[in-house]
Amino acid sequence: KKMGKQSVVGAEELTGWHRSAAKGRKLTEVLKLSGSGSRALHGDYFSEMIKEGRALYLDGDIYLEARNGVSIPVEDSISPIKDKKGAITGGVIVFRDVTKKKVIEEDLLKTRQIESISRLAARLAHGFNNSMTAIMGNLSLAMSEIGPGGGIYKYLKNAVLAVNYSELLTSQLLAFSNTGKPVLKTVNPAALAAKVAALLEARYSARFRLEMPERVWSADLDPEQIGNVFHNLILNAIESGGDKPVLISAENYETGQASPSGMVPGKYVKISVIDGGAGIPMEHIPRLFEPFFTTKSGSSGLGLAVADIIIKKHNGYITVDSGPGCGSAFNIYLPANGVKSFAGEEPFSTEEDKVIRGSGRILVLDDEELVRNIAAGMLENLGYSADTASEGNGAAEMYSRARAEGRPYDAVILDLVIAGGMGGLDCLKKLKEIDPQVKAVVSSGYSGDLILGDYRDHGFSAILTKPYGISSLGTVLDGLLKNREK
Repeated sequence: KKMGKQSVVGAEELTGWHRSAAKGRKLTEVLKLSGSGSRALHGDYFSEMIKEGRALYLDGDIYLEARNGVSIPVEDSISPIKDKKGAITGGVIVFRDVTKKKVIEEDLLKTRQIESISRLAARLAHGFNNSMTAIMGNLSLAMSEIGPGGGIYKYLKNAVLAVNYSELLTSQLLAFSNTGKPVLKTVNPAALAAKVAALLEARYSARFRLEMPERVWSADLDPEQIGNVFHNLILNAIESGGDKPVLISAENYETGQASPSGMVPGKYVKISVIDGGAGIPMEHIPRLFEPFFTTKSGSSGLGLAVADIIIKKHNGYITVDSGPGCGSAFNIYLPANGVKSFAGEEPFSTEEDKVIRGSGRILVLDDEELVRNIAAGMLENLGYSADTASEGNGAAEMYSRARAEGRPYDAVILDLVIAGGMGGLDCLKKLKEIDPQVKAVVSSGYSGDLILGDYRDHGFSAILTKPYGISSLGTVLDGLLKNREK
């Protein structure tokens, strides 16, 4: 009897029907089922059980409609009660609320979808960034030849901006597959945010208001990853604010032991992106950073989830202040390194920077002919002598032969991923057997590679992320080779 009472109470909670209200009603009126299961759609499952004389299980996705109209996912079975002669005298219906199980299954499905996106993103990014390297290289060579005073220089500059924007889009695609450590550089976050805003301003004819102090702290961060965060937040602000300008502000922020936000005490650079839109309903705010959660038609729901993942990788924090009718403010806190820098400094090369020339012999390993050709062209323009190889074994043989002939290479640039052949890491191992002091630059079109985050631990001396142009190439080689005679 006690178990019977518990069962009745459980049924009342699940269905919303008190037993006094359900008494005398048809079973199918109280237990309304719907879904893809054939028996659920049949309706009179109790009669079917009596007819077949055995336990029945409802298949497919089944939902029980409670008295208040809410549909609850359930698993259902009905078993006959028989007397001593085997005659059916009744039945036992068991419903199990599987809401939590459904949530777990949906999360698992999303995880598998993300894994599929990751694999696809890695393949696409490698090829795309190789193509962008060829485009950026040719543009930067043309700009170097013409000079800022040339008539078509401004058009080439606009094309470079388009390549920079494409690089941001690629980093968005890679965000979920980027499981490696961020490739850290000392960067001014305020200048990086302003740079991303300038790219979006040119593309969307948006209006911005920048509030940057004369000096803000710099931070050790991955410009590509954090640039992707700024891109997502600023683009969301443009879409939400309509014709109203987007405010981007920066400030030095320091928190102590009594921080109410739960932040680790220390110095941070705070970047805020504020729109003048309709605001975010309070019930949506706790879910904003969930993968695939979105309130926008046609949106993937990945942008803010990507931002949250990247900021956490940088040991930072992201918060949101919003409410109906008062716009939204997304605040990013990045750990500062305590070094102050001017807000106007460029966080990364725009291929208009001063080109640093040099001399020496450079060997380039890359499986893409377009990349090999433009890399050689840029190196020769910078004053270097360049040879190329399409596969790691061939590169190692060239390096060994050059040393034997008394014409050693001063540095090698190694692409990590070589289709159908030895890649950059294995090639470097061979090169170190030939020359333990080899100066190797790691290059990759896939920023999520684990090696890039710890390239020095793998024996590389410098990093050159694709797409790159003549300014980036010259700067990396100058830093690598300027002390070679000492």
